Amino acid sequence: MSSRSGRLLSTLTTVIALGAVAAPLAAAEETPHFIKGGLEVAKETEVKSAVHSFFIKTPFDNMLVLCPGVKSKASIGAKWKSKLTVEFSECMVTEPAGCTIAGGKVNIQMIDQLVYAKGKKGEELYDIFFSEAHKTFAGVLAEIKFEGAECVIAGVKPITGSAIALPSPNKPGEEAEKVTFKFGGEAGLTGKYVNQENKKEETAGTLKFGANPAFLYGEVSLEIGEKETFGGE
Repeated sequence: MSSRSGRLLSTLTTVIALGAVAAPLAAAEETPHFIKGGLEVAKETEVKSAVHSFFIKTPFDNMLVLCPGVKSKASIGAKWKSKLTVEFSECMVTEPAGCTIAGGKVNIQMIDQLVYAKGKKGEELYDIFFSEAHKTFAGVLAEIKFEGAECVIAGVKPITGSAIALPSPNKPGEEAEKVTFKFGGEAGLTGKYVNQENKKEETAGTLKFGANPAFLYGEVSLEIGEKETFGGE
């Protein structure tokens, strides 16, 4: 693997091929919600989660952090929001030399908000993942503490911002036993939406690692179990 790829928090060792960059999205005017068996999910409901891949890529050179241990937990609802926590463990810094991560762990706690692609009811669905602690699309998702007497990047480095995932199925009213959420990395969606946590229009879909731009790749799946179906509308 090239040392110039700059992948962060990688649970894979391969790079996902990129597609065309999506066009900016319009501000939201209407908000979808999660459904289960055709009915709105009115209260927070725990679901099974699986992280199939999840890594944040940074464009600057000579840094690679690998975390082979990963576990997650999630819930959907009430209404338009859900929660996802991803815990990375056994983290190691292969570049730059002399660096370690405090405790060998990185935790990312997110809430997410279903939105219509261009803010109109009936359009395809997207899901904005952002900071649970700060509840803004530009808040701190996680902080990574690099240590080591000879570590050139020693100190606490925040990951800030949000990422927009493409659910599958993403057609309003469609349900499935397993719903997947895919992050597109550098080809990921961006746009302005009304953040339902504070009722303000904010830019979503941009991430930073410290002062540098960063891009989230990967796929997470959720399921309720017992052959129950859910989706959004």
